[in-house]
Amino acid sequence: MLSTLIFINFLHLPLALPELFFFPFYFLFLRKKLHSLKLHIKDVLITLLIIIVLLLLGTFVGSLTLRSMLSCSRSWLYLILAYIAFRRPNSITNADLFWLSFGSIWGWLLSSIIMFRSLLAGTIVTDDDTISVYGTMLIVPVFLCFTLKENKHKLLLIGMVILILTIILASIRRLIAVFVLSLFLILFLIIRNEFKRSRLLFFEAIIIFGLFLAALPFIRGYIYEVSPAMYFRTFERVDNMISEGSTGTDSDDIRSWNFKKFAEDITDFTLPRGMIGKPQEGSRVFAPFMDFPLSALCWLFGWPIVVLLLIRYLIVLYGNYRKYVRCNDLTSLISCVSIVVMYSLLFIEGTFIMWDFAIFTGILLGKSVYNTKTKSIVD
Repeated sequence: MLSTLIFINFLHLPLALPELFFFPFYFLFLRKKLHSLKLHIKDVLITLLIIIVLLLLGTFVGSLTLRSMLSCSRSWLYLILAYIAFRRPNSITNADLFWLSFGSIWGWLLSSIIMFRSLLAGTIVTDDDTISVYGTMLIVPVFLCFTLKENKHKLLLIGMVILILTIILASIRRLIAVFVLSLFLILFLIIRNEFKRSRLLFFEAIIIFGLFLAALPFIRGYIYEVSPAMYFRTFERVDNMISEGSTGTDSDDIRSWNFKKFAEDITDFTLPRGMIGKPQEGSRVFAPFMDFPLSALCWLFGWPIVVLLLIRYLIVLYGNYRKYVRCNDLTSLISCVSIVVMYSLLFIEGTFIMWDFAIFTGILLGKSVYNTKTKSIVD
């Protein structure tokens, strides 16, 4: 997200370049680690062929602009290559993924603070879309799995504070859903295998939520004072959802409409229609891809192939669950929770497959498949 703020918001370039952030880390820390990833030229060529075919299909069958499709094709290129690389043996450990997620949480918070400061300074318009700061949703289950499973209490406390601040400042209610779902699943799975730890885990959870609830009135008052638009998006909508079962806003009505429309037009998604694309400025024609990404997958591959893919990863999920019950290992825990979160995101949030965050999706999918193929514990 920092690359978007720097290259698009501040430098006014036509696209974000997160790759530029990668190179310093590669040369300083990651060269030996990443050389263990087995990615052959054949893998790259096959992936490029898939992307080109999808782009051609999108050009002739769909009605998206080439620019919008190219922005998503980069995400799918990274997703597929990361999946191929991580479904094979490599030296990237769960600790490495944790530090990646921990750094991403800090980056998301920093991006949110920058946008919030711009909001206070009056340099951005306070409409519903502008004040939202998106980030890598799948870092949440990875971070929580590692800190809770490995008893990293200090890192857990620091990360929880960062996540809570990010939830408030980023104005992304879906982040609340991912956070709560991930926490519930992790606690359930850990307690299922390690019942003796249940007291400690519940004690930690009570302390964290207690501190949050104690600070919440002051946070709400401050946000309402400085930005009623942010207060409405972050707090009032959640209050309405809890009390009335609906936020009462057009965006949530649109999500319901997207699902209904998709069900009615399911025959239009039987055959692949090519590369998806991000909605262009001033147009919401293809916004359903973001709000209901299951339709994006069906547009891309056709619903019969998507059904097979979903069944395939249900089998992978079951395989990781069985291995977790048997081995009580961290990789299986991360795989189980992250796959369930991915299935949930298919109905509410499309950035994990349509933005550059998709590389993390590919890493987790590849690692989960590799974990089911080995009887020993995979780090």
